[in-house]
Amino acid sequence: MWITEHEIYEVDDFKEGILIGQKILSIKVKRNIIIENHYAGFHFMNTSISTIVESVKYNAFTLSIRLPYVLKEGSRDIELYGFNNFQFRILKGKRLDEGSLFVFDEFSEMAAGLWRMFLYADHKLYSLYLENDFTESVSSYHHQFKILCRESYLYLELQPHTMEIDFISIEEKQNSEILFRFH
Repeated sequence: MWITEHEIYEVDDFKEGILIGQKILSIKVKRNIIIENHYAGFHFMNTSISTIVESVKYNAFTLSIRLPYVLKEGSRDIELYGFNNFQFRILKGKRLDEGSLFVFDEFSEMAAGLWRMFLYADHKLYSLYLENDFTESVSSYHHQFKILCRESYLYLELQPHTMEIDFISIEEKQNSEILFRFH
């Protein structure tokens, strides 16, 4: 079978994993369809954890995560695993006070793209069910990021900082310097 693009197909379609049963499957479409289970070592649970976005600011966001049974009592640290089709990253969060608020402020190692987020607890991964719709865009040092609600699940969308350049010139000077001009 030869697979071609349909007019409704967009470049970023099929770049997120699909959770089926207790597996997250990566999909690649390019003349053929490849479905792979890259994360066979992870145990994805069918249950979700309720989450509310409390605040988002420069280089950090705060989530209220309902943890009735998955974390040990008094745990101060928490880990979110982000999956972007063929790659994953870990975000570490710190509990604020004794409540259910956790702040995440270091995600510079995450690449641009759409990341589905899961809570890691007791060697298991739980989907984060987002209770509030949140689409505010915020900057970090490395990215412009949004917290998205897609099919009720929490996603992070990261885009690199870019600028439009109408004109660029590169000139090498005699003293081993390079002069860049752009508009």
